[in-house]
Amino acid sequence: MKTLENNKKINLADYKKSLWDLDRFRKDFIEHLIDKGIFKFDNLDDIIYFSLSSISPINKRLKNTEKSIEENAGEVLDYFGLKNLLRSSISRIGNDASKKDIITNEKKIKQSYKQRFLDDILRLKNAPKIIYENLKIEAEKHLLNINSNIKYYSGLKYIKDFREKDKRPSMHIERTYLDYYFRCIDEQQKIIDFIYKDGLKNRAIARSTLFPKIIPISFIIGFNDFPYYSSDKYSNGYFNHNLISKSAHRLDEFSDSHADEMEILYEKDKNKFYRLYFKIINKDEIFREIDYHLDLLPLTEDRKGIIEELKYLYNRKRWVSFYGLALSQIEGIFSEMLNFIDSSSVSDKSLFYKVDTLRDYYYLSTYYFDYFQYHIPQLRNRYSHGILDGGEKEELNSYDLLIDIKFLLKVFIKLESPYINLTNIISKRDYQISTIEDIVMTFELINGLKAHHKKELKDEIDKFYKIQLIDSKHLEFIIYGISEELNSKISSLIVAFDTVFKNKISINKNNYNEIQLYFKDDNNVEILNNEMYVHEDNLKTIHFYSLFYKNYPKKITCIESELKELIDGVLKPEINVINKISFLYTLLRQ
Repeated sequence: MKTLENNKKINLADYKKSLWDLDRFRKDFIEHLIDKGIFKFDNLDDIIYFSLSSISPINKRLKNTEKSIEENAGEVLDYFGLKNLLRSSISRIGNDASKKDIITNEKKIKQSYKQRFLDDILRLKNAPKIIYENLKIEAEKHLLNINSNIKYYSGLKYIKDFREKDKRPSMHIERTYLDYYFRCIDEQQKIIDFIYKDGLKNRAIARSTLFPKIIPISFIIGFNDFPYYSSDKYSNGYFNHNLISKSAHRLDEFSDSHADEMEILYEKDKNKFYRLYFKIINKDEIFREIDYHLDLLPLTEDRKGIIEELKYLYNRKRWVSFYGLALSQIEGIFSEMLNFIDSSSVSDKSLFYKVDTLRDYYYLSTYYFDYFQYHIPQLRNRYSHGILDGGEKEELNSYDLLIDIKFLLKVFIKLESPYINLTNIISKRDYQISTIEDIVMTFELINGLKAHHKKELKDEIDKFYKIQLIDSKHLEFIIYGISEELNSKISSLIVAFDTVFKNKISINKNNYNEIQLYFKDDNNVEILNNEMYVHEDNLKTIHFYSLFYKNYPKKITCIESELKELIDGVLKPEINVINKISFLYTLLRQ
């Protein structure tokens, strides 16, 4: 905007005299203060004066005295309608119009304008300088660590040949070196960008910000100081192939502290590791878990037969045969996983590429997949070429592969694949659809299936819906529940929406296209996000009504005419408003 481009002062006249424009003002104001040097100040008093001196036109009459600071802080509060407060007000709690609470401003009224300027305009709880300096020290340590890895890989002969002669990798180990070298280079750039661009400063501001008590907990949880992976304590093996953990994926049943101890023990004394491991996890339980997943997963019959053969070899302690067959099955299970995602381009390639393709479909792949992508192929290559070191005869290495297979079957069932997610639902005997949201979730999974998978699962899906929704009359029960609350939910959202937008745009009065056009303006979307998030639950519920009504005729084919008439009677009269509210919800989730 103009006031930032000319690098002068923030001009109050560029903002509306209302509380609704305060967030836009603060965003621009903080950016301006960062640019002008807010990190020079050790205390909040200096920051308040510095901030007021950056606002036009009050900077012209501002003096560095308590009286002048107080008066001018009050003027900014007054501009945004925050100076004169009622002693108390009534506020609705959540989305329930019948539940109200009395909000008292007694404490805030007693505060100075200077303090209220700090709390309500700057929204700072402490000076960001110290936080900025501490974060910078940590980030620079991360940079030193990653630079050390880059130096290591740059010193390898193959990486030198790659850089000087553009030599392509011809062996698995060379491909490993190249991948890790590029990982480190990419990470180095992320850290540099964070330190020397706006990331570090913005994070220090966020850490110093006084967030309102009503802020959703989801906004706070998961905030990390450093937006790159090398800051994670478990990331060493991701940037140095020599440090790939060969046991982390075996320890998901252990507490974090116990898992850390066991991981260290695995490297020092694998024999002792497995003695302790099997005291906690019975060997028979491992096979029971494998059998459980074999029943749920759409593995080929040949694959299931091979795994049965592994049981036979294991029980007879034929470790060399077990080792060789289990190694091949690790790649085989990855191949089976690929059948249920869009992966035809790598189906005939090596394990390295198969694992790499599946990373995006498993949320913990960053932690666990390097072992399978880089370490297992080394074992497989050695075994295939007859390079045996005696370890293949040891039961300990067979234990490794047995637990690898158990782990991969658990990964299989957790893949972000519509087919896997849907088959998990319809195959569980104890699964019960409870809400419209549950139904819509299955619709979305069906929509995500490949054409041949839809055909394959059609009969099972029809049977599932008939048992879950029709024969039990559960869908009828859900629709009656919707009819009892639909009008009140819509009415409360219309009132809230009209209040926020002061009838400039209305859910009732404006058609869908007009609403859509109105929210092409990013400022209007920002107001929606800032002011309507407290109604998110109601918006979400109506959104699911919209998705249900749009999808159910084609998805629930066994539905009877009387039930269809009931659904139409409840939802069809309000479907236009429902769809508009659904659109608003999608904007809120962007």
